[in-house]
Amino acid sequence: MINFAGIGFQYPLTEQQLIEYIIKYPERLLFLGLDNKSNPVAYGEVIPQENNSARLGHLIIGESQNRAQGLGKILIQLLIAEAKKQLQISRMDLFILEGNQPAQKCYLNYGFQFEPNDFVIILKNKSHNILKMTLAV
Repeated sequence: MINFAGIGFQYPLTEQQLIEYIIKYPERLLFLGLDNKSNPVAYGEVIPQENNSARLGHLIIGESQNRAQGLGKILIQLLIAEAKKQLQISRMDLFILEGNQPAQKCYLNYGFQFEPNDFVIILKNKSHNILKMTLAV
């Protein structure tokens, strides 16, 4: 799950995890994508930042059968539109694990570009390089 949601959640994602997260980060805009039967298929959040910008966080396209169908692009598009509406941003950033090639491809296809960054996280005694991507909106 770290590839898709960073270190903020544990698999499987539960309602209790989301409730605790909302209480901890009330300033974040959280979005849950549902299919036509009201089953959750996607999750993402917008994290307000300084200088008229925001950051996408914890983007998840749930079950594997829902991936590689364009849902990531739709989720990104909707999150950016909502961030522009609610926060009047001019730039959207995101951080991604260096080895997460499917997500990198999705973001590059959407127009995000890599920005120099030297951010590293350590999880379970292992270092993970974090890449920064940005998009003018």
